[in-house]
Amino acid sequence: MSWTVTGPPRVLLAVAVASFVAVNWLFFAWLFGSGASWRELASDRLAAPFMLDSLVAIAALAVYFACRPPGRVRWWWFVVLAFAGGVGFAVPAYWWLESRSRRA
Repeated sequence: MSWTVTGPPRVLLAVAVASFVAVNWLFFAWLFGSGASWRELASDRLAAPFMLDSLVAIAALAVYFACRPPGRVRWWWFVVLAFAGGVGFAVPAYWWLESRSRRA
């Protein structure tokens, strides 16, 4: 299976950067503005299912990329990107890295 980039790679990079900035800005503004702790965040009954859903999606995609690599970029880069900025950042960023590795 191979990926094809239908749009220019700059679009993928723009989506990744926008997702990283928007999501992390909102998260850290809430975290530090409300005075909440990591423990309170993990025990929040509304946030916990979303965190679990995100971790399951990261794990499923990581296993898929490990079993069927889409290109030369290793699967663990997806995991690093996902924990750095979330799945909405990791998918376009990983795709962008793949498009760059094919041109090199």
